[in-house]
Amino acid sequence: MKKGNLLIFVFCAFATALSTVSAKPAYACLVEPCPSWPTPDNQPTQNRVGYFDNGGTVFYANGTSHCGFASPKHLEFFQRVNQAPSLGRQDPGSFGAYAGICTFPSGYFDNGGTVFFSSGNGTFCGFRNPQALESHQRSRPQQPSFGRLDRDPNRFMGYTGVCS
Repeated sequence: MKKGNLLIFVFCAFATALSTVSAKPAYACLVEPCPSWPTPDNQPTQNRVGYFDNGGTVFYANGTSHCGFASPKHLEFFQRVNQAPSLGRQDPGSFGAYAGICTFPSGYFDNGGTVFFSSGNGTFCGFRNPQALESHQRSRPQQPSFGRLDRDPNRFMGYTGVCS
């Protein structure tokens, strides 16, 4: 057996042995940048919708890009409105461009003892008094009330002033 063929045989035997004890198939990266691991079901990750993590952060993929969360409560509120499957641990680069912080869903939330309304487009507003809040809620009965937000909403949404 020629030296080159022997090396290929040894590499293939090693890769086969690794793939039987590893959740990921073993393959050598022969090009730079090294491509990401295939998904568990061997489908391309782009065009898939769902939640995934990279071992430290949770992301949401919408099929063309992905976004992250400002806090655990932000993720919790987002998941109430955007129900999607868990895609497990994945390489974020496989889900298109990073779009930044996920847009907070439309609905009411409390922060610092004050109720605000998120419009669902990256902005939020407040209320002059409890009567204005009640009037706003009556005109939008389908809007959820998320509860207390654990981070300053100004970190990931723009304040537009008093709700109309």
